[in-house]
Amino acid sequence: MLLKITNKKYFVNTKKQFNQKINLHLNSKYKNRNLSNTDKKTLKYYLGIIDGKSGKKVQNFLNKTFN
Repeated sequence: MLLKITNKKYFVNTKKQFNQKINLHLNSKYKNRNLSNTDKKTLKYYLGIIDGKSGKKVQNFLNKTFN
């Protein structure tokens, strides 16, 4: 199954834009907010189970990978 993402907030065109977007989110203060259905579908598609426990693992992985 291919997930068609229509929300442009997820789009990047270059590696530099990707790194900037990742760094922006990693360095911003965390706000607990309700996710939209689109956000939930995207997370489920790319991360699998969205039980709230994988976020820290993804953050650690990205920090190790990009820093």
